[in-house]
Parts: sequence; structure tokens; C-alpha cells
Amino acid sequence: MYENTAVIGADSQTGGGKAYVFMSFDKGTTWGETQKFVPSSFVNGDGFGSAVSLYRSTLLVGAHFVDSTAGAAYIYLRACGNGKITGSEQCDDGNVLNGDGCSPLCDDEPGWFCFGEPSVCKKGVPGGSGSSSTTVVAVDGNTVAVPCNCS
Repeated sequence: MYENTAVIGADSQTGGGKAYVFMSFDKGTTWGETQKFVPSSFVNGDGFGSAVSLYRSTLLVGAHFVDSTAGAAYIYLRACGNGKITGSEQCDDGNVLNGDGCSPLCDDEPGWFCFGEPSVCKKGVPGGSGSSSTTVVAVDGNTVAVPCNCS
């Protein structure tokens, strides 16, 4: 478990194991499955999912019997939370916390807008009539003027 993310390994003797990722968006009251990892290839009883470890954006999944003499470790890197906008991400502020404008799934949270890498988020709605220019200082030191109705 790391911050609001938990991983559960499910070793299987008959069909390859799995590792399930769960996230809580309300400080641990409720949890929901967000991802499932399976090995790219498997042998019955390989032990994929027999050991799991999560730290920041790195997930390690162990398989103790990939062949008759050795096991393997599978490493997965989570893109959301690394400060870089990739794939379908709308924002990425370098963490996977809720309530700061950029959701744990890297979407703009309602009532916020985010920009830049790593994303800087402001309450309000970008653009629109009657908007005023707000200057926001990004983490890298660059300043960006963004028209918004902000608070």
C-alpha cells in the first residue's frame, strides 16, 4: 500500500496469477479496483502475484516459479502521478491525491482547471465572458497568463 493505492496479489495454480490495484478517493472509507495486471505469458503454477510491492509509481510483482529453476520480477510504472501528461491524462501534478485539482486518475476535478507539466491547478473555469487574466507561476519557474474566472 502506498498513499491511497493498494495492490493485492492473487497467485493461481491453474491459470496464471494476477495483481489487482485498488484506489481510495475518500481517505480509505471506500476502495475501487482501478487496474488488473496479468503476466504477458505464464505457465500454470508460475506464482505470478505471489508477492507484490508498491512504492510511489513503481509496482513490483513476483512470480516464484517462471521455470523449474528460477522466478521472475515484473516491474510496472504508473504514468499518472509522475508530473508528465501522457496518453489520455488531462493533467498530472506529480501525485495521486484527491482534492488538489488533478484527480488520482489524472483528470481535471470538477470546478478546477489545470495546465503545464507538472500541472498547476486553479479553482475556477478557464476563459468565458468577463474573465480576468490570472498569472500563475509554474513549478519550473515559468509564468503563464491564463484567462479565467478564478478564485
